[in-house]
Amino acid sequence: MAITVDFYSFTKRDNSTKRPTGGAALSAACDFKDDCGVIHPTLRIVGTGNPSAYNYAYIPDFGRYYFISEWTWRLGEWECSLYVDVLATYKDEIGASSEYVVRSSAEYDGDITDSIYPTVAIDNTASVSLGTPIGGTLNAGTYVLGVINDTGGVGAVEYFAMGQGSFSSLCSYMFASVPSWYDLTGITRTTPPDITEVVLPVEVMKSLVNPAQYIVSCMFFGQSVSVPTSGSGNIHFGWWNSGISAATLGAGGTAYKTGTFTLPAHPQAAARGNYLNLSPYTRFTFNAGPFGFFPIDTTYFADSLSGSYRIGIDCITGEGTLHLHDDNGEVIAVNRAQIGVPIKLAQITRDYLGTAANVVSTAADAVGGVAGAIGEGLGGNIFGAVERGAQTAGSLANGIVSSIKSAMPTLTAAGSTGSLYEINRTWSITAQHFLLAEEDNAHRGRPLAKKKQISAIPGYIMVLDADIATSGMSSETASVRAYMERGFYYE
Repeated sequence: MAITVDFYSFTKRDNSTKRPTGGAALSAACDFKDDCGVIHPTLRIVGTGNPSAYNYAYIPDFGRYYFISEWTWRLGEWECSLYVDVLATYKDEIGASSEYVVRSSAEYDGDITDSIYPTVAIDNTASVSLGTPIGGTLNAGTYVLGVINDTGGVGAVEYFAMGQGSFSSLCSYMFASVPSWYDLTGITRTTPPDITEVVLPVEVMKSLVNPAQYIVSCMFFGQSVSVPTSGSGNIHFGWWNSGISAATLGAGGTAYKTGTFTLPAHPQAAARGNYLNLSPYTRFTFNAGPFGFFPIDTTYFADSLSGSYRIGIDCITGEGTLHLHDDNGEVIAVNRAQIGVPIKLAQITRDYLGTAANVVSTAADAVGGVAGAIGEGLGGNIFGAVERGAQTAGSLANGIVSSIKSAMPTLTAAGSTGSLYEINRTWSITAQHFLLAEEDNAHRGRPLAKKKQISAIPGYIMVLDADIATSGMSSETASVRAYMERGFYYE
């Protein structure tokens, strides 16, 4: 049986649907060698020169394209061994089919992780500064003072918010000279003509009236924190009005601070996929000053690298709670820390209860001394009485002075020293990126994971569980499926 065969010198991959274009390099009549089939035929060519330059063929009678695997010179004739090119033969049916495409060089989904390429040992880090959201200096921040008085807003304590100027004025008032504290009660002192008023030493006066004992807390917040206030009023200590006006704490005593941030993108993400912004290819660390260092779950930022934070600050205790949110408002992290800096307020006092006991004892001795002096006078010993009285007066004076000297000083303090350093630390986000090795998209494609019509995405394609029917024999259809699932080129 003689048939016409078109021969080509054609370059193509064995896993490609590519067909030769243009006319054949040689069209020749060929005979089948005995005992050969359609899929792997062997042909004899008579009356031609050396055809070994041809590597591809098309047999119109069979409607199939063939690769030439061997040319053999046998008994004065050229024999051609062929095997069917199923991808080129059934290209139209392949292109018309819709398959679940795992990888494609023409189209891809950057949100799908591509694990084909390894990472390289190159250090790549990036950092974004968020400034100092809660920072401040002592001369520019806000002091929140808790004072015990008869107009307390929270139980017996009233809270005032003030700047450095008002705070300095208050401290000056509290520790001013004794006369300014002498009349705090507003009581008019009257002295009968026959009674000599006793004036205590200034040191005793200052120690008896201790304004610091009415201050239960003093918390400092940086100027970046807007402490809420509600009206104003004079600061009262216990029952006394200082006359110094300050704003009162308002809005439930809670301040809020908000801000936004954008995470550093992986340098290869724009070209190769958003999945590189996720773990394990990217690690994010949030440095939030007093809230510490903590990792960020990258899965919250698959769609967007933008996020926000919100700090709720209790202006009474100074405790802050940090909430991190992704672009959709989902809470991704919650941390707590001391935001307010407790400020020490102190004054030296003395143990006058013990002093009073000494005074009572000394007074008893004095009474005994006076009685003895009177007895000596009545007995006629005037000089003895005078001497005895003088000794008693001296003992009385020395007793009071020595008892004051014996009272040990005691330091009373409110609050504890916090850390200005922590609230003034710069917030930042650090990203550690792991770079991928160079890719070969043309020959390996990228993840797609979608059902697509094959002809719509030319180039490299890998299909999952190819579901295609062809007009060929079952072995040919099985071969087409195998090629599609291993990866082929539609061109």
